[in-house]
Amino acid sequence: MYANESAGGRFPSLKLYSCASSDCFALSPSLAINALQIYPEYLTDPAILLCPSDPDGNDVVTMFNHANGRSTVWNGTAQVPVGPNVDEEFYPCEVGSDQSSYGYFGWAIHVPGLTDDPHVFSNYSEVIPYFTGKQNVDPQLVGDFLNLLLKITTALTTPLQSGDVDGLRIKLSILDGDVPTDTGSYTFYRLAEGIERLMIKDISDPSATSRAQSEICVTADYLSSKITDTNKFNHLPGGCNVLYMDGHVEFIKYPGGWPVSPLIAVIVAEF
Repeated sequence: MYANESAGGRFPSLKLYSCASSDCFALSPSLAINALQIYPEYLTDPAILLCPSDPDGNDVVTMFNHANGRSTVWNGTAQVPVGPNVDEEFYPCEVGSDQSSYGYFGWAIHVPGLTDDPHVFSNYSEVIPYFTGKQNVDPQLVGDFLNLLLKITTALTTPLQSGDVDGLRIKLSILDGDVPTDTGSYTFYRLAEGIERLMIKDISDPSATSRAQSEICVTADYLSSKITDTNKFNHLPGGCNVLYMDGHVEFIKYPGGWPVSPLIAVIVAEF
């Protein structure tokens, strides 16, 4: 529904701001859906963002608590006063990857031979050497893939100075836009209606569109390789429910293909 009414048919962006954000430069991005864009018109009940088997809990009041004790919260454009029972109320700025049970990716990331690689990493520093040395994969594709991962992880983790207009523009162009490589040879496209057509290799195949939609992940259970992260799996002994663009949900055991892969686990563990 959101995509049907948004510019360019785009899906919601990643979370960009926290309840404490003081202005548009105070970005606080994470791999969670931008609830400020969808609540309450499209997301009518915040409990939808909590898995019944989440080990951290599934109570809305307990889990979404970043507005607790505050007199104002960020509403997408400014700080606004909270209600009289702020600790019991839900505010969309409270949704983040450390509260929601589900990770949200925002881009159509599907690179056979790379995103479906089940190799287990101890930490993110092992990613580049592993893929660079991988056999039977186009070196150009590997380089493009790693370049795009670096762009996204840098945009997610690098602080922005207040008043840095150019820095804000660049960050938002990555976090809320298509992400091309430096050479323009490959692109992670923002999730949007019709984006699956850009993933099709054989345009003469009438079933290609539906097959492409069934391979593009939208959201999945939270997954992390961080040992201290109690929320690393919602479903033991290890696996995630994955929602795809065509609307079907599939349970994938870990380690498996994207986004239930060791690669996404170490990316999430970075922040």
